[in-house]
Amino acid sequence: EIEVMNRLRHPSVIEQIASIESFREFCLVLEFMDGGELFFQVVRLGFFSEELCRHIMLQVAGGVMYLHDTLGIMHRDIKTENLLFRRIPYYDNCDDQSASYTRNPSEGLFLPGIGGGGVGIVKIADFGASCVLWHRKTTKFQGTETYSAPEKLVGKFYGRAADMWALGCVLYIMLSGCQPFQGDDRASLEASIKRGRCDLSSTWWDDITESAKDLVTYLLCKSETNRYTATQLLCHPW
Repeated sequence: EIEVMNRLRHPSVIEQIASIESFREFCLVLEFMDGGELFFQVVRLGFFSEELCRHIMLQVAGGVMYLHDTLGIMHRDIKTENLLFRRIPYYDNCDDQSASYTRNPSEGLFLPGIGGGGVGIVKIADFGASCVLWHRKTTKFQGTETYSAPEKLVGKFYGRAADMWALGCVLYIMLSGCQPFQGDDRASLEASIKRGRCDLSSTWWDDITESAKDLVTYLLCKSETNRYTATQLLCHPW
């Protein structure tokens, strides 16, 4: 993790300030993100508007593209708990003409380029499971099961496309407040993920644009070769 962290220089990736070694411990001093984990903000607000989801995905996808294409690094544990954010005020009214209300009244106003719902800058954190792969693949399981791509669960070789599946899970959760794949126990959860079919037909998704749903579908694509890369994500019309 320390070797990886020493190489990271990107506005959407958490920065290592220092490392301290004692007799019993090795500590990393990291950039402080006062908002904490994005997971808890989703819980507080229930879900995020498309405007706020787009604001977050632009930052995170940019960070993932940097990891994949510039450094050859696969994160292997992308999830809302490993996305940290800086707080911004909740705006109920604003003189900025670009500000707008979203479908989630709990967010207040959304300001383009600044954020909304208390969420401003977002950064990728926790590189404890990461590895340098470039175009190679691995079979070693690392990460969180609910965000794991089907190829990871069946023991196949997997590569950086698994990070993109995890990003699809993040987007699904932010838009709906729910996990895309669920089960009463571990076996049923794994079976649901291996089938690779998430539900976008419930009434909850009626107010979400077809473009957003299209992007979710391309990220949560069972086929690794057809699954979007970070570059393709950033080029999507949504």
